[in-house]
Amino acid sequence: MTVFCGRRKVGWVGFGGVLLACSWLLLGCRSSSVDPDVTVPVDASPSTTAGGTSSDSPDDGDGESDDGERIDDTGGVSPGDAVEDEQADNDVPSGHIVAVSVGGSHSCALDAVGVVSCWGSNVFGQLDGEPDVVFTSVDVGGGHVCALDFNGTVSCWGSNALGQLNGMPSGFFTSVSAGGGHTCGLNADGTIVCWGNDDHGQLDAPAGVFTSVSVGNFYSCALDAGGVVSCWGDNTLGQLDVPAGVFAAVDAGGFHSCALDTAGSVVCWGDNTLGQLDGVPGGVFASVSAGGFHACAVDVDGGMTCWGDNRFGQLDRSNQPDSPEAGDTV
Repeated sequence: MTVFCGRRKVGWVGFGGVLLACSWLLLGCRSSSVDPDVTVPVDASPSTTAGGTSSDSPDDGDGESDDGERIDDTGGVSPGDAVEDEQADNDVPSGHIVAVSVGGSHSCALDAVGVVSCWGSNVFGQLDGEPDVVFTSVDVGGGHVCALDFNGTVSCWGSNALGQLNGMPSGFFTSVSAGGGHTCGLNADGTIVCWGNDDHGQLDAPAGVFTSVSVGNFYSCALDAGGVVSCWGDNTLGQLDVPAGVFAAVDAGGFHSCALDTAGSVVCWGDNTLGQLDGVPGGVFASVSAGGFHACAVDVDGGMTCWGDNRFGQLDRSNQPDSPEAGDTV
């Protein structure tokens, strides 16, 4: 989750985390946390919820409003509402930062001594972490934050509109991934535990031993020791239709996922509304990161390729619009 420049992502962040972080940031600039499917939470009284209803955009339970707009999974507001947060803190931390993760409208960084510092919107208490705890990793979701301490204990803070802070498991965890309204953690024994919003079966993690887990908007994906990817939750746009193959890494975006197979090839599936599955590059890659409606990958020579939505300059900085000011309607 990381410098989407931010759903991604934890611990020591390499190229994959950096790419994901940038994706979240670009989406956040357009008032969405994962993409148009996850809007930036800016009101402590959520106007939309995953699979719920909105006074502006009625939802029939498929994650999309009747007028075609995506319903978010954060307890945030819909695009078109004024973005204003008098509680925002723009003091980016200084010092030796080893990881950074970016969410809908806030970011968090982990420094070399294990201190997590957060900045940006604080309407849900996203910045109110645990300053006296030494952490080893941090991951930022749409409106909440989760981190692991040196004992492998999970701590979460921020929005609880969809139960993101309820049911946090005890035990020793090796990683944690925060999404729009739910979170999953990987136990030391390789089993997965999820908590938070469950309106699309997001908490029904498969049994088995896994090496990584990645949380999207209404779904999650995990990689087992044999290189098999399993996904669960919402499948409205094919998010669970994992192609055959043996994989080395997987990253869940807003409504699509991308994985890296053992030969270094990139494979993506799920939503293709804005070309997320088109233009997947050929070649041998070292990492891949899926954002809201676009994805990026770093090849073995250090080159970067991005594809999908470019409305906000995700693929080409020359196409990046001016960022909205606080209080602007987006």
